[in-house]
Amino acid sequence: MPTNAKKLAYAAKLHDLIDNSKNVFIISVDNVGSKQMQTIRKNLRGQAVVLMGKNTTIRKVLADYLAKNPDHPISVLLPYIRLNVGFVFTNADIGAVRTVVTSNRVPAPARPGAIAPEDVYVEPGPTGCDPGQTNYFQSMNVPTKIVRGQIEITSRVLMCVTGDKVSPTAAALLDKLNIKPFSFGVVINVVYSDGVCFDPRVLDLSEIDLINKFRAGVNAIAAIGMEVGFPTIASLPHSLTNAFSNMLAITLETDFDFPQASAYITAVTSAAAAAPAGGAAAGGAPAADAAPEPSSSSSAGGAAANLFGGSGSSSDDSSS
Repeated sequence: MPTNAKKLAYAAKLHDLIDNSKNVFIISVDNVGSKQMQTIRKNLRGQAVVLMGKNTTIRKVLADYLAKNPDHPISVLLPYIRLNVGFVFTNADIGAVRTVVTSNRVPAPARPGAIAPEDVYVEPGPTGCDPGQTNYFQSMNVPTKIVRGQIEITSRVLMCVTGDKVSPTAAALLDKLNIKPFSFGVVINVVYSDGVCFDPRVLDLSEIDLINKFRAGVNAIAAIGMEVGFPTIASLPHSLTNAFSNMLAITLETDFDFPQASAYITAVTSAAAAAPAGGAAAGGAPAADAAPEPSSSSSAGGAAANLFGGSGSSSDDSSS
């Protein structure tokens, strides 16, 4: 097929996917092999479509599409068309599709000059190398000792730092020890859904997380409204509660009364009257046993004696 015909077919396919898909993943495929991509396409069959292409071609096709559909929100994807990226178009559940896309990872050795995605350590233990290679480990400042005719690393050693390039010596040592510290797979850079782009980490939020965040936002709005005196729907219940408390305080200090205050005072009084009766019925015997203790104290005075039904003089007589 001629080159122009291929580009026209690619443009037609991309336009069709944009028109018929609600969700799009922008994926990064650095260090991902063709066999790994084939496995991902197979696992996504019936759920999503993976589309790769040159960045210049993708930008040109999107520009032509936006020229015909100037108000289409797909324009928000243009800033993300850079480096080694592709698309995943789907109308299925984006959480399930993301799991399929990102779960296929392949262990890989450390290559010289590659950017380390994470810290890499060499753990202490036997290496399987003969004692003649001791100088090799010493040249890389790896502490070793000879145990049972083989070299053994005595302490943990940091070989690669996240974000730094892997040095040739570190790559050689990891290869000698048969350590494959990295794993490569498709990475989702951004999610497009119904005209909005967001970070894929948003998909990790559960329903409980969303409810808690909503509650925190409502509480913040209510606090701001109460502080500046600006009424909002969130602060209105607190404002009404505070107003009722103020009116109730005025009622208790003056002769002013209103039905809600009378009902509240009656309910509180009834609850207070019922509480001691219930407590006495439940624990009457211990209370009777504990009653003589206050009357035996000479420092209680007449007030304490009157409180328990006696008189000051009788307490003095009993003490004498």
